[in-house]
Amino acid sequence: MCEAVQVRAARIDMTKSQSQPDQHFTLLSTLAANAHLGQFTTEQIQVGISEPERAVQEFALFVANGFRAQAEDCFLETNELTIQIPALPRPTLEYLQTKYGIMSIERDTSTTEPVILKLYTVLRPGEKNSISGPEYERRIAVRQNSLLGYQHRNWVVENQGKFPALKELLGKIYIDFPALIVVSSHGYRGFPYLSNDGERWRGRWGWVDDGFDRDGRVASK
Repeated sequence: MCEAVQVRAARIDMTKSQSQPDQHFTLLSTLAANAHLGQFTTEQIQVGISEPERAVQEFALFVANGFRAQAEDCFLETNELTIQIPALPRPTLEYLQTKYGIMSIERDTSTTEPVILKLYTVLRPGEKNSISGPEYERRIAVRQNSLLGYQHRNWVVENQGKFPALKELLGKIYIDFPALIVVSSHGYRGFPYLSNDGERWRGRWGWVDDGFDRDGRVASK
């Protein structure tokens, strides 16, 4: 991405055994070979046929949750900050391509309605260090539609002087806004987040693969 990007760590795997299309094909082939569809009634199968958009959304959550049917809710509000944000539009792909060189938007589930920003951790009580990117994605999937995104991050940057409680957090934490997941020109998946230099909050891009640690916060409603 072409912004003066700061990432939290350099843990990007430059080697992949399969291209993304090949991996997708392998996944679907494996599922088809092992699904045992005969165990389902015609009515149950028909739901997926007649409601494809909902079926795809549910399947996406299933994959993001580590192929587990039940999602663990690890969200714990930190009670550090509450900010009222007005209704804001999502960024368009054309805008992100022009400004940052983004290749595509993988998803954007951020609300365009007025919202109250709160901060959460997704570390379990007693977890002191960090979690991997895949585990981080699994934990935020349970509240995917509550996460905040790019437009909310930018609004906070532009209005940070109005919130003393936000200033108090400078140099202590970073804040992820992972409702928006984009793909860079090199195929890396990223999301907007707030970093700081100890004096001001700055809008940056983080990589999904970097995971989440004890200094991290998730912006959600």
